[in-house]
Amino acid sequence: MKIISIIPLKRGYSTIMDENGSMYRLSNKVISENNIDIGEIDRDIFLNIYHKAREKELLVLTSHYIERKERSEKQLTAYLLRKGFDHEEIKGILSKLKEKKFVDDDRYIREFIDHYKNTKLCSRFFTEQKILEKVGREKKDLCRQLIEENYSEDEELDVAKKLIEKKEITEVEEIHKMLASKGFSFKTIISITKNSKSNDYFV
Repeated sequence: MKIISIIPLKRGYSTIMDENGSMYRLSNKVISENNIDIGEIDRDIFLNIYHKAREKELLVLTSHYIERKERSEKQLTAYLLRKGFDHEEIKGILSKLKEKKFVDDDRYIREFIDHYKNTKLCSRFFTEQKILEKVGREKKDLCRQLIEENYSEDEELDVAKKLIEKKEITEVEEIHKMLASKGFSFKTIISITKNSKSNDYFV
């Protein structure tokens, strides 16, 4: 194997190119520690250095990213792609993380539902749409199943009441407009507005 160029990148990294046009991204520290330079190098030795360095970097970046807060598979994949890792590398680390439950979309969705229901005061529909942005639309069936299990229509009615109280809205037309804009179901809106004159929805 012959290295024909080492191109400096930002943040302490360089791209190494061989005579076949293959490119390898490594930190300048790894390049220096292993005396990698332009010219001939044993391919097996170089690839061993490269893969070990990539695995170590992947583990460090992943650990830092998921320790801050719960992340979905989609979020982690997008993050690692931005960091220059390919789909095969990401697939490998995701498999290990899922096996050890460090990344778990089921748990992520449940926690998201709880937060958007109890803290954000969002409708079931709006909650579902926000979750799908985080986990991907291919998880739609799982998302809907977990919403059915963890956010009932009766709970949505209670959330709508709390939201109205928080916004201090009393006019029927304004209540209807606000709840509709937040994605609350027609059933919830009608239940709220039909009792608004007597303030029964605060009971």
